[in-house]
Amino acid sequence: MRSRLIPILLLLLWLCCARADLTIVQKTEGTLNSGELTLRIKGNKARTDIAPQITMLTELSSGDSTTINHNAKTYIRIPGTEAAKLRAKAADLKPGIASPPPKLTNTGRKEKIENRECEIFTWGVGNLQVTDWIAKDYPNWQPILAELVRFQNAGLGAAAQPLMPTLDQFPGMVMKREMTLKGTKTTSTLVSVSDAALEDNLFALPEGYKEQPGPKFPDESAANPAAK
Repeated sequence: MRSRLIPILLLLLWLCCARADLTIVQKTEGTLNSGELTLRIKGNKARTDIAPQITMLTELSSGDSTTINHNAKTYIRIPGTEAAKLRAKAADLKPGIASPPPKLTNTGRKEKIENRECEIFTWGVGNLQVTDWIAKDYPNWQPILAELVRFQNAGLGAAAQPLMPTLDQFPGMVMKREMTLKGTKTTSTLVSVSDAALEDNLFALPEGYKEQPGPKFPDESAANPAAK
């Protein structure tokens, strides 16, 4: 389960937005997740449609998230405090031991993605190897990157934060990301960006859906008493 979750979280991290209402569509191809992934943000509220049947709502100010299963008409709430535990678990963090983030490395190669000249960078952590196609001339990428910090620090998105290079290493917009985890490859490509106004009801729970019990993630100290 954990190996399947990490690539999805990393896909979410580079879907980012400015303070105005924004919709970003990304095409995903791979064994773990294929189709279109759409992120919408309005103020402190984010909605990520990971697949037609799965939506994640995130409150950026608190980190609280709600995962909705449209087929079953159910939802699960995960408080920001629980998401913080998942972040430590995903990164294999141990109390008192700091794991350095991976480094973004320029390969010196270039390639056009969606008619934009991109420089190709690589990085990796553990069994995960990543290649990023980055466009340095993407319009307004600096404020977009600044806004990504908010999204990266909120809810389940924060779980992948220790697994990727620090944001100040990225010199532009990621147009394409190719991830390989234990031989399984997932590719994501930026499709479109829109700043059209979004309706508030997009960020509300659908009527008639039933709440299911949410997961409880153990504290690292409880899971590893020897580390105390």
